Amino acid sequence: MSRSLSRTHPFGAGGAYVEIVSRPTFASFRHRPYCKGDAAHVSLAMIPNSKYDSNFETTMRGITAERAVELISDAGKRRFPLTLAALEAAPQGPQTSVQIVGATMADLQAAKRIEI
Repeated sequence: MSRSLSRTHPFGAGGAYVEIVSRPTFASFRHRPYCKGDAAHVSLAMIPNSKYDSNFETTMRGITAERAVELISDAGKRRFPLTLAALEAAPQGPQTSVQIVGATMADLQAAKRIEI
């Protein structure tokens, strides 16, 4: 069983991102859907809430290669593959960024539920 909390945060002069904190049984991540100046190309940052060992990069490469994002709305369920965009060793810990291929920000806004 997992639990999610979400908040909207300002981003730059005229934007925002939504932060979703998931709390599954084995790991806790912050997920940040965002776009970089083009709402037709949506990305997702995945930031762990705890320290990870040297296998983090290998693990995240495997996860992003095998997973997709499912957007669930009144119209049904749509599935979008993920493409790895970056693995970064940020000062606060590692961060993975992926592009949600084929999804737009309007698709995310119309979704009642997002699953990875």
